[in-house]
Amino acid sequence: MQKPSTNTRLLYALLGLYIVVSMTYYAANIAGFVDDYFDLHHRPEAPFNFDIDSLKITTVRPEAKNAGLDPGDTLDTVEGKPFPGEADWLTMIRSGLHPGDPLPITVRQPDGRYRSVDIHLAGQNRASASSFSEWGGIMSLYGLTYNVATRELVYVNAGHNAPFLVRQAGDQFQVQRLEAGGPVVGLLSFATYEEQRLVLEPGDLLLTYTDGISEAMTVDDEEWGEERMLAAAQTQHDGTAQEVLEHLFAEADRFTGKAPQHDDMTLLVLKLQDEPKPPVQ
Repeated sequence: MQKPSTNTRLLYALLGLYIVVSMTYYAANIAGFVDDYFDLHHRPEAPFNFDIDSLKITTVRPEAKNAGLDPGDTLDTVEGKPFPGEADWLTMIRSGLHPGDPLPITVRQPDGRYRSVDIHLAGQNRASASSFSEWGGIMSLYGLTYNVATRELVYVNAGHNAPFLVRQAGDQFQVQRLEAGGPVVGLLSFATYEEQRLVLEPGDLLLTYTDGISEAMTVDDEEWGEERMLAAAQTQHDGTAQEVLEHLFAEADRFTGKAPQHDDMTLLVLKLQDEPKPPVQ
């Protein structure tokens, strides 16, 4: 089979670039259309932030401050009913109210006295609410926090390559893809994101990566792929996080050979150390 000429390859490259630019442009315009159609930016802003456990107000916006609320006040009732949980509160703000609506709130002040106020809700700032949509950009993100004391991992995914949790059970490996989250940031300003929690066990291995790792290519455009990446991680599972990281890069380089790197290759490895064995008596 005759290989395509240099001019043909250049034409294909330009066509591919045109498709990418067009998709980004239309995605941004679709997001703007959806925003305008549902009048999303005429929803009110949450007038204050609060601690979920104690219900103490942590920060206040000007409309709440003007109504008489201060950080340190403890939420008691909203619209005459006990203050709801965080999810119900956000649902009320996002879908049940409009800018300018009065919202009656009762709080307990630090001195123990109760105070009732009417907060007249302010609207969202369109520039901040849809900043990605405004300039036509979208972005995949992934965030996680790890509590060393409790071994709890909290994560959320916004359209990014889902990290892998590799856990050894005897002679077998259990692989979990951490997918909880939502779409890429900037495509839909009303998108919601699911947060997931799990507790890691000694020996667990967490792989967070960009697609430049899993999609590393040979000169024949064959991808290394997630299966090879996971297999490489499993062969080095007993090593430290640094050893796993270096092994994965080495295996990706060995597979691609002399092919030029076509994308960024970012890899974050977390390895939970095995529990120390008790000393022999």
